[in-house]
Amino acid sequence: MTKETFEKAKQLDSDIFKLKEQLNSEDLNTVWIDIATPGTEEMDLYSNRFQHELIEWMKNKLKEYQKEFDEV
Repeated sequence: MTKETFEKAKQLDSDIFKLKEQLNSEDLNTVWIDIATPGTEEMDLYSNRFQHELIEWMKNKLKEYQKEFDEV
């Protein structure tokens, strides 16, 4: 395994862990997802629709990352 492959696997593993942690919430209907950007002092809350769409995107990314990790 090359250093680049190892670093890629390490990053994928970290992202997979974080996604699983977020998505394993007992009730995704009560999850609040905050997105921080540089210079943001207060968090604006996103609509429930946006948050649920983001959760679906996260689920899809988790599948993609897991598949990519398994291939590495």
